[in-house]
Amino acid sequence: MAALKKRLDVIPPGSDDLFNMILTRDLENTEELHLCIQWVLFSSHPLKPQELFIANQLGIFQIGLGLEEVFDTQWNPEEMPAEGLRRYIDSSSKGLAEVTRSKKPTMQLIHESVRDFLLGKGGSRKKWTGFGSGHSGKAHDTLKSICLAQLEG
Repeated sequence: MAALKKRLDVIPPGSDDLFNMILTRDLENTEELHLCIQWVLFSSHPLKPQELFIANQLGIFQIGLGLEEVFDTQWNPEEMPAEGLRRYIDSSSKGLAEVTRSKKPTMQLIHESVRDFLLGKGGSRKKWTGFGSGHSGKAHDTLKSICLAQLEG
């Protein structure tokens, strides 16, 4: 059993390069990608797809337009049905996050090896430099500031 667990913990060779290529193949929507990954990695509970969408939009809104503008945080499924939401998540996470197929869908990374790569854990030989050094603390600060700004606004 221990040998099987050890084998399951090993990241397949080349997956680090694959994940890095996925994350860096284009420079479009990098702030949206960073926010999406941070929400999925560091949220205190698994987010519902709608929560991830709204949280990501709040973050993009604050980064791009400033805090003076008003942002509607109410979910309207008529404006974006479930399939559109899945496409948004796939696009903003570059395919590395997914919606679970359960009665109450939540967000998760497509595989634990993605988490290991992003955080430089497990058998991963590298970690994604997209967060820079001290990425966990900075990510928490980013998410906290988005939440606090929404409360203040």
